[in-house]
Amino acid sequence: SDSVFVPALLGYVKVSGDVVRPGLYSYNAGKNVDHYVTMAGGYAGEHGSTLMFLFDRITRVSMEISPGVVVQDGDEIRISVSELKP
Repeated sequence: SDSVFVPALLGYVKVSGDVVRPGLYSYNAGKNVDHYVTMAGGYAGEHGSTLMFLFDRITRVSMEISPGVVVQDGDEIRISVSELKP
């Protein structure tokens, strides 16, 4: 009476938050957060410190990450940038 959940491949990664062009980007196996932030046009505006979060659609858990973390199909990258103080 066991069951196995096999997630469907979605073929995209969502990039949201403080990036130039938030949206859905084609998933490329083995690519990291930095790759997808670059695809989204980079960080929006000048920034002091940047927080990056990865939302895993399978576990439904969000965690703080670094730019080198490899992204999985269907993940969402959320960028939060604090502005530079004069």
